[in-house]
Amino acid sequence: MGNSPALPKVSVAMAVYNEERYIEQSIRSIMAQDFQDFELIICDNASTDRTSAIASAYAARESRITYIRHPRNLGSGKNFRSATQAAPGEYIALAGGHDLWDANYLSSLANTLDNRPNAVTAYAPNVWIGQDGEPLGMHAGFTDTSGYSETTRFTLAVWSTNHYCIAGMHRAAALRQTSYDLPQLEAETLVVGELALLGECVVVPHTSWQCRLVRDDSGFDDHIHRYYQSLFEERRYPLLPNWRIPVALVRFALRCGRPWPIRLTLLSTAVCTFGLFRHELVWDIKQFPRRWRVWWQAHRGSPSRLPDSAVVRQPAKTPA
Repeated sequence: MGNSPALPKVSVAMAVYNEERYIEQSIRSIMAQDFQDFELIICDNASTDRTSAIASAYAARESRITYIRHPRNLGSGKNFRSATQAAPGEYIALAGGHDLWDANYLSSLANTLDNRPNAVTAYAPNVWIGQDGEPLGMHAGFTDTSGYSETTRFTLAVWSTNHYCIAGMHRAAALRQTSYDLPQLEAETLVVGELALLGECVVVPHTSWQCRLVRDDSGFDDHIHRYYQSLFEERRYPLLPNWRIPVALVRFALRCGRPWPIRLTLLSTAVCTFGLFRHELVWDIKQFPRRWRVWWQAHRGSPSRLPDSAVVRQPAKTPA
């Protein structure tokens, strides 16, 4: 009886949709790592451009690449879930189809998790680049939660100005205990909070990744409309999308199974996020009458696209 091939230590999960312009650069960046004990799993959400041809060509000539194409668009949440469920590695690193990694990215994060048994996430700071790879002079980090209690870790994670640590490397067993495939706006806020209860997030400063700004959202509703049409298999028209995350955090705090003193501490943090997201929540309330009319028209007439009147411009927030 032959020996089964050893499982890779790290599974890189890449969920993509219509990334023909950048996916080859991203694949090359991953395959050029100085750490070789990994596999790359690409889950294609029924792309309509050349993403399939590019990804399948790489998979045909590189044994460490697995390409999975869905016959129809499942929504980004289900596509993301399929990528992580197909990952057999001890660690899962999440990759975008348009981002770039330093050559020591995987080795630095994997070594950190190897040497820090209390850590569930290793994260490298990111720098922002434009559509043509030009530096934008912006960067984002995350608070290292090493040595803090679980309630403090939860507070630091949820109140962080960005949640790009979700794009780091995670212990697979921990990531699968979270709502990582939750189909709602800013779901990463809840996921990093859930991870914070499971262990520490360690910031690894001697490597980085480049996050590419590939979309030109000119306002809140532009962003929300695009996000919702990618989250779900069927077209949806959100009414109060920004309210869903504070509510989800409150629900999680009440149902997390921790002793009640801890739950109440988590609940106080969750309730305070209503103030943290106050601008977005007020914007939702102001736009509710118009969104309700659009929702009603959509359900009565099933329009093929969101009416132009459904999008109200408001300056988008600059990445932290």
